[in-house]
Formats: sequence, C-alpha cells, structure tokens
Amino acid sequence: MTNLESPTTNTQSVKIPIAANQDGSLTYYLVEMRAKIVTYDQYLHFPSDYPGAGILIYKVNESIAAGHGSVRLIDAHPGGDLNDAPFGPCNSPCVSDNTFSDQANFVKVIVTTTSPTSYSVLVDRTSAPRLLLQINTPSQGVSVTIDGANWTSDASNQLRLPVRYGPHTIFIQPQIPVLIGSSTIQLGLTESFAAWDDGSTSNPRWVSVVKDSVLTASYRVVIEPSFATAITAATILGVVILAVTFHRRRHQALGNAKGSATYSSPEPSVTQLGNPSSPTGSFPRDDALSGVPVDNNNEPKGS
Repeated sequence: MTNLESPTTNTQSVKIPIAANQDGSLTYYLVEMRAKIVTYDQYLHFPSDYPGAGILIYKVNESIAAGHGSVRLIDAHPGGDLNDAPFGPCNSPCVSDNTFSDQANFVKVIVTTTSPTSYSVLVDRTSAPRLLLQINTPSQGVSVTIDGANWTSDASNQLRLPVRYGPHTIFIQPQIPVLIGSSTIQLGLTESFAAWDDGSTSNPRWVSVVKDSVLTASYRVVIEPSFATAITAATILGVVILAVTFHRRRHQALGNAKGSATYSSPEPSVTQLGNPSSPTGSFPRDDALSGVPVDNNNEPKGS
C-alpha cells in the first residue's frame, strides 16, 4: 500500500467486509496508509519515533447514521490515547503490535514490511470455516454470480457452493425465458426477478453466511415494454378495422333496402252517400215546410 495522499495507480486502501446488515448495507474494515505531507494531515497522530506515516484501520458500519459512531478508529496500541493508533512501522519481522485480529469474524491484518513510502499488508481470512450456501432458482441453467465467479443452477434447480464464513455478494440472472413444459415462449413474455425469500429485493446483494444457508429467488411473469406497445397498437388497429367494417356493412344494408322497395299511388278516398231514394242527413223527409205530409206525387193533402 502507498500513501493515500500521493497520486498513484498502486493500492492505497483495502476494504474488508465482515457483515451484511439487515438494511442491505455493509459493515467492514477500511485499511489505509496515511502520511504527513507538508500541511496535509498535519494533525494526524503519530508517535515521535514514527517517520510520519502509518497504517490506520477503521471499522465502518453503514447502517449507523453519520455522526453517531458509524466510523471507529482501531487503536494499534490500546491503553492510552490515539496518538499511537497507527500500525507500523516495523523492522523485519514485525512485532505483534503490528497485527490486528478480529477473532469473531476470522480476520487478521498483518503489517509485514514498511518503508517511508509504502507498507506491505497481509489480510488473512483462512481461519474462517467453510459453510454451505445453497441458491434455489425457478428452473435449471439460471446464472448465479457469487463473489464475482459465475455459476449455473443444476437439474434440481439449485446451486450448492462451499463458501467461507462471512459476507458474500450474490447476483442472480434478472430475467429468464418463460417455459411451458419443454417449450420456450419468445413472444415478449419473461420471468423477472422479484425478491428473495428473506424479503430482500436487492440484486445484486450482500448476504452474511454464518451457518449453512439457503436462499430462494422468486420470479414473476412480465410483458416486455416493446411487446406491450405492439399489443396495444394491434388492439387499437383491430378496433378501428372492426368499426370501419361495421359501418360499411350497415351502409350496404340500407342501400339494399331502398333498392327493393315498390311505389304505389294512393287511391282517392270515396265517401259513400246513402241511398238516393232514402235521403238522410239534411235532406227533408216526408214533411213539408209546414209540417204537412206530402205524397210521392208531391201534391199536398188537405185544403
């Protein structure tokens, strides 16, 4: 490791994950080499016999809010203040106080050699026990990436892998084709990753393996956006075609109805009069104007 303050392409810090928090964040150790350069880090505490440089180790818990103890400095020489907190320098071999050990998480950070501009640091996690990590997938051949290495689920729809105690990164194939029996549907339908059985929806994600562990990934069938757009356009086009066809058929039916109709002139209405020999209505009956009956020969009777 080289000075954090100096521009370089070499390693300047090391991040050592030790636990995955419930909120998906991480707890880790951050190891970095710091040096006093001109006025930069002029207040960085180093013992008087240190050549202005040293290794600082922080414990960072991302689930704790800033300003509430999310970052803690590990003291290389406990029992006093932090003036002697850095690890190193040392002559070969380094003495024991240049080794940091977290037995609960099976982590060791050992300063092996030092120089004014660089420190050699060994991170040892080989004492961590091996545990079983099993990933259940919805079908065979699903891609799963663990700690950067690619694997696929077997015929039992599982991936079983031995891993070291501690946190690991997992990434599962986000989309897989829809299978019906032995046939694959390629019409815009896919199974998309939905969640893990522990409630997490992160992909990729961290998981702390502190015992033999099983994780199951669940998927749901979704319609791809391009396919949904095509279906919507086809539906609208179908409605338009149906409306035009209905309109044309209705117009044709009305035309046929007009062509088959016949015209007949209405007959004049005739009012039937009563028998002329038996006049009715306003015609006078057998009475004369004077009320004297008359004969058919129209001669009045009496004097």
